Amino acid sequence: MPLGILGSDLYCAPSFAEFKPQPGDSLVLATDGFFDQRGDDGSRFAKKIVDILARRASLATGIKSLWDAFRAHTANVEIEDDVTVALLSFVNDASSRLAA
Repeated sequence: MPLGILGSDLYCAPSFAEFKPQPGDSLVLATDGFFDQRGDDGSRFAKKIVDILARRASLATGIKSLWDAFRAHTANVEIEDDVTVALLSFVNDASSRLAA
């Protein structure tokens, strides 16, 4: 679901979605430049993300795997847009929660 997009019917979702993470769930937040970037073969990077994350062992290896794969995907092409990505992993450990 697109976040932070205003004034365009193209991105308006017909309803709101609710996400209730469970321990072990992950959430990828990224700009469209990350998902839409095309590689040498013309394919969008978004098609590779699920496979990359399915093979990750931890949050740290997940974000590194995503970034390394993105760099390989775009090695011989010009980056067309801004690229930002964050990977959140939800835990059930009170000692690892952020203080508000």
